[in-house]
Amino acid sequence: MKLHYLYGWLVGKKAAFVNTFPEDSPLRQQADAFWRHLDGGTWYFIIAFVVVALLFAWFYYKPFNETPGRHYRPRYWWIFGLVTVIASFATTLGLAWMIASPKIRGSLSIEIGIAIANMLYSAVMYVIFSVLFCNNVFGSTNAYKTFKL
Repeated sequence: MKLHYLYGWLVGKKAAFVNTFPEDSPLRQQADAFWRHLDGGTWYFIIAFVVVALLFAWFYYKPFNETPGRHYRPRYWWIFGLVTVIASFATTLGLAWMIASPKIRGSLSIEIGIAIANMLYSAVMYVIFSVLFCNNVFGSTNAYKTFKL
């Protein structure tokens, strides 16, 4: 999958990044290699935001809310959502750092852009998984069913 399909709205296009370097220079070849590595890692970024959102939604609706004596508070849902987007940002930035080399001028801003986009995608996935948990798709929960359809 190409990087620009999901992340192009924030990180731009490959040509815009690669064309900032002089023609036939080693930096241009490194920029092209950097972008190819990011393109190859797109599926890892997608899996990362889905897994992080699912993990925190599951932890909120199952172990956290099913602790004896625990009472539902909307602020806990928001806190778990905030932790979800922070964890998604950190996970994606770490993945991008490991996947894409060499590190050249401008590469960090692209990696941060991908991480910010994954933050937004994980927030959406957290809400979607919350709706699924509230409608007992993943089993019953004793949490307040805010998103009950």
